[in-house]
Amino acid sequence: MKEIIKITVINAIRGHDYSYPKSTLHELFAERVLLEPNAIALEYNDEKISYHQLKKKINQIANYLWSVGFRPRQVVIVSLNRSPELIACLFVVFQCGASYVAIDILYPNSRLNLTIADSNAAFYFGLKSEKNCIGKVNSLSIEEILDAITNISTEFLKVNIPTDSAAYIIYAFGSTGIPKRSSSCSLLCD
Repeated sequence: MKEIIKITVINAIRGHDYSYPKSTLHELFAERVLLEPNAIALEYNDEKISYHQLKKKINQIANYLWSVGFRPRQVVIVSLNRSPELIACLFVVFQCGASYVAIDILYPNSRLNLTIADSNAAFYFGLKSEKNCIGKVNSLSIEEILDAITNISTEFLKVNIPTDSAAYIIYAFGSTGIPKRSSSCSLLCD
C-alpha cells in the first residue's frame, strides 16, 4: 500500500508526460501555414493577418536580411513596439539561426550600447535606425526593412541551423546599471 501511495505522489509531482516535436520554432510555424494558410495567425488592433500573409512577410524579411549579411549565431538587438512586425522579425531571427535580445524602445542609448557591446550584436532592428550605436552594428529601422522587401522573394530561406543555437538572450540590469546575461533558450523544441 505504501508503494502505491509513493508512486501516486511521485506522479503528481512530476505532472503529465508530454511529447514535444523535435523541430525548430520556425519549422513548426511553417507546418501550421501548410495546415491552415487562411486561418488568422495574428490580430492587432483592427488588423487580421493570416498564416499565409505572415509567412510571406517573414520570408521576404529573411531573404532581405540574408542579402545584407544576417547569419546564424549572430546576435540582433530588437527594439520594436508590440506589433505584427515584431512577431515577423522574431521569426526571421529563428529562421536565420540567429539570437535576439529584446530592448525596450524607451531604454536610453547608454543601456542599448552596453547591451550591444556585451552581446557582441551584429544587427539592430528598431523603430528608427540608431546611427550612434557603438561597434560595427548594422542598424536598420523597421521602415527601412519594410521598404526594402517589396520586390524580395517570398520563398522560405533554407538555412542549416545548429540545434544548440540560442533563440534569445535575456539581460538583467541591476543596481550597477551594467547588463548581466541571465539566460538563453535553444531554438529546438525538445
